[in-house]
Amino acid sequence: MCEMACSVAKTGKFSSRSSRVWIETDGRIGKDLPHVCRQNVKACRAPGSPLPRCMAACPLLLEPDPPISWDETSGVVQLRPRRSCPECLACAEACRFGAIRIDPAEGRLVKCDLCGGDPECVKVCVTEAIRHERGQDHA
Repeated sequence: MCEMACSVAKTGKFSSRSSRVWIETDGRIGKDLPHVCRQNVKACRAPGSPLPRCMAACPLLLEPDPPISWDETSGVVQLRPRRSCPECLACAEACRFGAIRIDPAEGRLVKCDLCGGDPECVKVCVTEAIRHERGQDHA
């Protein structure tokens, strides 16, 4: 349900493949694992940098309009892929939570942006496996 709510909110379509959050079953341990950005800079800070790993890995970070940004107030890292984004996947590879991926339907990088502070996935999660508390981790 969380995947569908996210997909509809972000793309207007019911497609788990277009969700910014997704659940992956790990058959080895018999557990469903959510892939969501923790939105916690302390947990994902790049070694020797005040920036999140995904941002520090972007080769276009120092350009005037980089394809990734961080709102220090909310702690949210946002992707703004544009034509000049090389889609090198450096940000995805650097993410400790596996929260950045290419949306196969749209062919562009996507990740959770907390829906502006009111995440749709949280609203429909009856088990409270995904929750959002301002200033806390998202998951």
